[in-house]
Amino acid sequence: MEGDMLARLEKAYLNILRVFILIAASIALIVACLAIISSAPFFASQLGFRGEAQGGDLARFMEEQRDYGSSSDYDADTGYSRTFTISGSLQETAKRLSAYAKTHHSIDLSTEKIEKSLAAAQEEFPLEYYGDYEESWETLSKQLAVAEGKPLSMEKLDELTIWHDQNFRMAMAEKEASKDEQLLGALTAFGTAGGAFIVFVFLVFCFIFVRIERNLRLVRVAITDPDANVDED
Repeated sequence: MEGDMLARLEKAYLNILRVFILIAASIALIVACLAIISSAPFFASQLGFRGEAQGGDLARFMEEQRDYGSSSDYDADTGYSRTFTISGSLQETAKRLSAYAKTHHSIDLSTEKIEKSLAAAQEEFPLEYYGDYEESWETLSKQLAVAEGKPLSMEKLDELTIWHDQNFRMAMAEKEASKDEQLLGALTAFGTAGGAFIVFVFLVFCFIFVRIERNLRLVRVAITDPDANVDED
């Protein structure tokens, strides 16, 4: 009688232990999956799938002009003696800016000088941002070409150039500043995922060992005492 009670208590204990192990293993697996998912955006960005740094659009520039106003001594006609590799996108942007000055102010701006000016500004940024810089300028110059209302003066056009590059530089700086934080978060998440997966594997083996040990003990009891009531689960 006492032996049967102990056997039932042992069975209940082992069942509770197995349930606990299964729940803990499931939680560990879920944590590992969530940690991997949370670290995925950073590692994807390292493969080139990242948000772009933008220098702003024309509407935002005009809004800031109404709110604050600005002035600049930037010389858009400054020549550059060095040789630049100028992309097709920057060449098209230079043509649109030159055409804007010609159309609205009857001023012939040298497309070549605009190209060199844009290329010189582009070289101030890391190589990985070249494409973003060209796309940002392309978008802004297209907005300028189709803009309605009072055209920008040449002074404002110069200010627009500086304003764009300043905004692009700030956007780039923000992205660069966040990289260390993103890397730390990604590594932490990845480490958490690895640790949780190890815990999951360990608990799975614990579950297997508990079941094996239980079955082996039942076999020993059956061999030593054939008349014993062996309750298999």
